[in-house]
Amino acid sequence: QLFRTMAETKKHFDSLQECWETFRCDAREDGEWSVVKTADDVVVKQKWKTNLGPEVGCLQAIGCLPVTPQELLYRVNLAPGAAKLWSEIANVEIMEHVKGPEYPYDLYLQQHFPSLAGLVSARDFVLVRSWQDEGEGKDIWMSWRSVDDERGPERDQFVRAYMYPSGWHATPHPERPGHCIARFVVHTNVRVAVPWWILVKSLSTELVDTFKRIRKVAAEDGFPPPHEAHLPPKSASTDAEVQPESSQGKDDSS
Repeated sequence: QLFRTMAETKKHFDSLQECWETFRCDAREDGEWSVVKTADDVVVKQKWKTNLGPEVGCLQAIGCLPVTPQELLYRVNLAPGAAKLWSEIANVEIMEHVKGPEYPYDLYLQQHFPSLAGLVSARDFVLVRSWQDEGEGKDIWMSWRSVDDERGPERDQFVRAYMYPSGWHATPHPERPGHCIARFVVHTNVRVAVPWWILVKSLSTELVDTFKRIRKVAAEDGFPPPHEAHLPPKSASTDAEVQPESSQGKDDSS
């Protein structure tokens, strides 16, 4: 069992390395994109040509959020219970966390209850996600993709859907301290016999709603504190606290 789990871990790590390049290209808007929705200061774009097949759709939403890139990463996405605060239609269950020096990642199950109730049944994904923090005041990257893992078997009440290289990229806002410009990229195959243009309409609305929800919770300061396990390792200089000089053994008579 131990060796099988180690093999799964290595497989998941390899799959993440493969998806980073694709995700970074889409976050830079490489390729052909067109605007499909603009609402609430969020622009949603669709990529018409991908190398993942005609059944895979690619969307990205771009907008300003009232959080720093680091808050978006550690408090909005990675903090325990954060997913329910910014998405009322998803449930996340962490199955494994690995904190390596260069490749921290989570293996998790995400259950998704789409807004097209009655037309599209609930979906679930088994995903692995990783992240890179370039440092305070700089960019963050967070990417995820679907994987096969025996710890996430298919369930009768859900249709197993697939997420291809997707994630968040955020950079500090140049004119608004405490804000960031965020891109939310989604490559997905939800495995549903509904015309793609209908799905685009539904997914675009959900992406805009994600930005609105994050703004609302941020305004209420409702995001939980970051989990220590997800934070980057501290440098030796920050770990070493300056201890006050002890007065023990000194002559107090002076």
